[in-house]
Amino acid sequence: MKTFFLGLIFLLVCLHYQKIQAQPKSAHNPIIYADVPDMSMIRVGDTYYMSSTTMHMNPALQIMHSKDLVNWEIVGYCMDRLDFGPAFRLENGNIYGRGIWAPCIRYHNGMFYVLSNVNGVGLQVFRSESIDGPWERNQLPGRHDLSVLFDDDGKIYIISGNRSPYPIEELAPDLKSFVPGVRHELDGRMGEGHHLYKIKGQYYDVSAIPGATTDQMVARADSIDGPWTIERMVQGESLGVTTVAPVRAQPNDRGLTLHQGGIVDTPSGEWWSVIMSDHGSAGRMVALVPITWDDGFPLIGLPGNLRKAPNTWIKPN
Repeated sequence: MKTFFLGLIFLLVCLHYQKIQAQPKSAHNPIIYADVPDMSMIRVGDTYYMSSTTMHMNPALQIMHSKDLVNWEIVGYCMDRLDFGPAFRLENGNIYGRGIWAPCIRYHNGMFYVLSNVNGVGLQVFRSESIDGPWERNQLPGRHDLSVLFDDDGKIYIISGNRSPYPIEELAPDLKSFVPGVRHELDGRMGEGHHLYKIKGQYYDVSAIPGATTDQMVARADSIDGPWTIERMVQGESLGVTTVAPVRAQPNDRGLTLHQGGIVDTPSGEWWSVIMSDHGSAGRMVALVPITWDDGFPLIGLPGNLRKAPNTWIKPN
């Protein structure tokens, strides 16, 4: 009889375990409890890659990878040291809070690229055939919060800036110079922290209104020359993070909103946004929220509740 009950208990435990395993796994924001600001991400095959601002820190420009957009691991860095002069070595001055900002990671024709501006120095262009490096580097004139698009016709566009009209320039095929005399523009209220894409023949730019308690915008055009139509992509979504200590929070406190992040698709066709959320002195943490396409625009949220984001959701497929 004892053996029978032990066997029955074992069977019930197995069935319960199988039920748990069969249920979809969930993800809860923030998915990374660390300061990982201004992130840029791509998918290559079934692997996602992300880079983010590292400011004055060394090594510089961390690269992370993931298989599910939820669990991330550091692969490496683009630079061992930001050695651009005495202040970068904390000699007769310092570059605290400055340094390297808002990278753009891309993959094109078997090559990984990471582009990021070093304030007061210039735009750094890193390239490697392997995400593990080593990384070759060249420098261009500085561009603020840039994003790069490798277009279908071989042209390479770069958008930058934090005020309208936002310049869209062209880079030479080797990314070592700008194409002289070529300038397009995105005219309209967008922001900074650009993410430039081409999706199903349409051009998109995603950027955040500067500040902490702000929203994120998205612009769409049939041509790189525009005209651009602009929509609010995120509106007042804070995921419950207040601008003050929770005990002093008021019902009308807008909170520290989701802002500045990009979008990426899964092999199964889902779309997600990896976007930062301010958490006070803890830094700008990483949130993962679903994207719903509405009238041709990628908007954060679910049908019936667009521009808002669930705090806990089923992991990407």
